Amino acid sequence: MLSDLRWVVKSFGDILSSKRRARVRSICHLPSGQFPFERQHCSIRVISPRHSSAELALQWARTSKPVRTSHPRYRTASGAEITDFTPVACTYDSIYTITNAETRSARHSCLEARFYVRRPVLPFLIRYLLPSITVVTLIWASFFVARSSLSLRFFLNSHTPLLNTYERALSNGFQAKADQLSLRAARWDLIGRSATLPIYVVSILVFFVWNLWLKEEWES
Repeated sequence: MLSDLRWVVKSFGDILSSKRRARVRSICHLPSGQFPFERQHCSIRVISPRHSSAELALQWARTSKPVRTSHPRYRTASGAEITDFTPVACTYDSIYTITNAETRSARHSCLEARFYVRRPVLPFLIRYLLPSITVVTLIWASFFVARSSLSLRFFLNSHTPLLNTYERALSNGFQAKADQLSLRAARWDLIGRSATLPIYVVSILVFFVWNLWLKEEWES
């Protein structure tokens, strides 16, 4: 991502030139304390004493392909969404020495690109909430299935462990991208699983007790 940056080519205190092409790589930290609802505003400024604002341009590097277009938004390699990319003209009032004669007069052109970055919430919902809610729903739904519906009960009983396997595979799939977006992703993963663990234990315990009671009632 890009952060606040002012780029001027200087040598011994004098401004020599401003290149037409330059690659910039800097960091825009997301506020990890707001996981998974991080939003951040970053910007990059290009300043030139010799080129007009119309000649200044910013574009993504094509070699590493850090950003892919997902109309009408951009998405980075780590999964963050750039909801707005707005190049605007900016003012630059600082004066630099531009000649050896110590002339302190120059008119600088400035171009600023503003980035509004946010984390997509959908992967978080799929990774944490959907598997947990589905497992608990299947377990409790089996309590109200008629004991004579053997096929439906077999379907519920067989899909519960399969869903647990799906949850682990899904979690591993999102783990790499989620951890790149936030330093606290692993902590939230641990907290989320610790919070749902009692629900799993209680639900499975009630599930087996309920089926045991139905079995005894059926035999009697």
